[in-house]
Amino acid sequence: MRQPGSLRKLHASLLSRYLLIIITALLFIPAVLVIIPLTLNTVQEEVPKEYEKYQDISELEEIWHKEAEGLLGSSPERINNRLRALSSAYSLAAMFWVDGEGRTRLSLESADPQLWQQNERRPIPPVWTAAQAISFMKKSMAYNPKPMNIVAFVGDRAEAGEGFMVMQIPDALIERHYFDGMSLRFTLVMFVLFTGFMVVSLLFFIQIRKRLLRLETAMAFTRKDGVPQLIDPGKPDEIGRLETAFNTMVTELAASRAREAEEEGLRKRLVSDLSHDLRTPSL
Repeated sequence: MRQPGSLRKLHASLLSRYLLIIITALLFIPAVLVIIPLTLNTVQEEVPKEYEKYQDISELEEIWHKEAEGLLGSSPERINNRLRALSSAYSLAAMFWVDGEGRTRLSLESADPQLWQQNERRPIPPVWTAAQAISFMKKSMAYNPKPMNIVAFVGDRAEAGEGFMVMQIPDALIERHYFDGMSLRFTLVMFVLFTGFMVVSLLFFIQIRKRLLRLETAMAFTRKDGVPQLIDPGKPDEIGRLETAFNTMVTELAASRAREAEEEGLRKRLVSDLSHDLRTPSL
């Protein structure tokens, strides 16, 4: 069982103090990740009411895939009619579908062409090759493409071989939330935190070096009697215990020198007395 004195030594040790500095710095990192977003001003672009139905991309993907699943085995005319109905409901999006033979059967443009002015929307080819289809699929799965492409196989199964259908949403319709200056503030706070950790660590080691140099100086310079000066012990850590041990050694050395001086005085008096007795014979 650990003794209370050992716990006190561990609490006062240099290792525990530096570990406390490191743990404090590490705990600041998750705290910064939580606090910074809460203190920043959340900015949301104003969204017109007619844009609201296009904000939730996950919901649109679910609707689109469900529509594609319901068209399994349907004739081209039925698929055309269903896409026209969907285009009326989502008039700001563009839609098209390609049959199993790679032919574009229907392409419906957005009701507001101005929304596409800043989007890279390539023309829909009348006939799709395998390379074109693969390239389009890869780009449609990319994060935040321009425009946003929601792709689903007719029947919602690739093995059905009935082609695919696409809803294209212009970038202007997508809701944006962002934190004003978050990247700059986060970088600044992390820099301050890292700099603070480095400064505290530097001060910690400078203090240790200063105490060791003071102990070294006390050992190197002695008084006239050859005994070093006592030093004031610092904190009760490893260096403090070393300073206490040094003071004990100096005290014992001074006492030893005092005994030597006393013995030397007794010896001189004894020799002087003997010399006096020899020079003065008794009657």
